[in-house]
Amino acid sequence: VSTNGVPIITSERAYRGANLTDFNEMMGFPANQLTTAYWFPWYDASNFMKTYLVIGNASTDAVNQPSASVDVYIHGVKRHTYTVPYGGREVHFDAGLADGPVRVVSTNGVPIITSERAYRGPNLTDFNEMMGFPADQLTTEYWFPWYDATNFMQTYLVIGNASTDAVN
Repeated sequence: VSTNGVPIITSERAYRGANLTDFNEMMGFPANQLTTAYWFPWYDASNFMKTYLVIGNASTDAVNQPSASVDVYIHGVKRHTYTVPYGGREVHFDAGLADGPVRVVSTNGVPIITSERAYRGPNLTDFNEMMGFPADQLTTEYWFPWYDATNFMQTYLVIGNASTDAVN
């Protein structure tokens, strides 16, 4: 938080492992864009991957300190309901499930923030984390600055149909 009104930008860097060999960085989420529903294109907790959803209560109401009632949908199926306390977080994990898209929604209007953490490989050595995409910012076209499917890299696009559980 900038306490004098000067705009700032933030990122969070994470190193993981005994020798700090895994590295990930993600941008901070603007407070004025927090909302009640987020999407991810895919969830993978198969034998090769371990995906976790981290859901935080982003309420700034220090007087009432509301809990957030949160539903998690994967491929249109409600997988779980959480009560996330004020200032708290919950972690969602569905062992063996690989499907999508994923929708995380606060059903009582309390703002939330969510990310998807993924570990890869037989020893879960690779690590990545990304923020959920706000439902009210979904669109029909997305851009990337680069695509690399050379021998050194294998880039894949994962596309989720965000209308699959729009009625839930």
